[in-house]
Amino acid sequence: MAALLAAPLLPLPALALAVGGLCGILNAMLTALGVERLGRSRNAGAFVISSFFRLALFGIVPVAFAASGPWWSMAWYFAGFFLPTALYAVSVGRAR
Repeated sequence: MAALLAAPLLPLPALALAVGGLCGILNAMLTALGVERLGRSRNAGAFVISSFFRLALFGIVPVAFAASGPWWSMAWYFAGFFLPTALYAVSVGRAR
C-alpha cells in the first residue's frame, strides 16, 4: 500500500519497497523450510549452505536498486524486507 502511494513521486524507491516486501516474505518462507529440514535431517551443513545462498540472493537486490537509482532506495528495500518479520513479531507478542 505504501509503495502504491509513493509510486507517482518516487517510482524506483517505491518499487524497492514493494520488492523488499516480497523478498522479505520469501526469505521468511525459505528460512522456515530450512529450519524444518534441519529438524528432520539434523544436517547443519546443508542449512548453513542454504543460508549463504539466501544471503547472497537477497543481499544483491538492494545493491542493484542503489546502483540503478538513488542510493537511498536501498533503505526503502530494507524497510520492505524487514516489515513482514516485524509484523510477525508483533503478532506473536500479542498472542501471549
